[in-house]
Amino acid sequence: MVSWAAGNEPQIPDHAPAGGTNYMSVRSLAEAIGGALDRGAAGAAYLVGDANLTFAQFFQLLVDAAGGTRIIAELDEPHPFMPDSMIVQGRGNVLAYEPDQAETALLGYTRGDCERAIAELVQVVRAATAPAA
Repeated sequence: MVSWAAGNEPQIPDHAPAGGTNYMSVRSLAEAIGGALDRGAAGAAYLVGDANLTFAQFFQLLVDAAGGTRIIAELDEPHPFMPDSMIVQGRGNVLAYEPDQAETALLGYTRGDCERAIAELVQVVRAATAPAA
C-alpha cells in the first residue's frame, strides 16, 4: 500500500470505494484499553473511536504521507485494497461514531492520532524495505 501511495504501482487504481468508517490508531486503542483497566467501572462497556473518515480521505492521507501528488477520487466501485467483503457496512455507506467526551477523558486516550499513525506507518515500511547499505 505504501508503494502504491508513493506512486509506484500504476496497475492499482487511484480511487477509493464510496463510504467510510471510524478509524483509530493502535496507540489510541491501547491507551483506551489501559484507561478502561485502570479507571473504568467494573462490568462497563466503552465504545471508543477517533476519526470519521471517508475511504477516499483515508487513502489520501496515505498518499500524502508517502509523498504522492495524486488526488484520490471516491468511486462507487470496489478497490483491491478494500474489496466489498471487507466493508462491514456495505460499500457506499458510512459507519461513523463520535465518542462521548466524558468517556474519552475517563479512558484518557488520544484523539486526532490517525494522521500521525499513517505517517509513522510509511516511515516504518520504508525503513524495512530500504536496500541494505
